[in-house]
Formats: sequence, C-alpha cells, structure tokens
Amino acid sequence: MQINDIVPNLDSKIILYCASGVRSLFAGKQLLEMGYKNVFSMKGGYHAWREIGHSVG
Repeated sequence: MQINDIVPNLDSKIILYCASGVRSLFAGKQLLEMGYKNVFSMKGGYHAWREIGHSVG
C-alpha cells in the first residue's frame, strides 16, 4: 500500500519474490494495474531459488 512512497518512479525495475512465487505474482499484477511498467515476479520464489543452488543472505 505504500509503494508510491518507496518507489515513486513508475519506470523503476521492481523484482518481487515470496516463498513459492504465487503471492509475488499477484502483487506484480496489482503493481502493473497501478501503472508500474517494469515489474517482475521470481518464478518459483525463494524455494526454487534455493533448489537450483543459489545462495541466500
């Protein structure tokens, strides 16, 4: 709900992720509807990222 304060530029690249990729997909859809143009959701989310061997934190 506070995205406009955090990312006021509608052309900014925004990469979303969650545990499985479902919530971030819905959040991305909402951001597109709000006018953001460069929105991405990480397919498979955090779990898929770990499964293919990428490090975290």
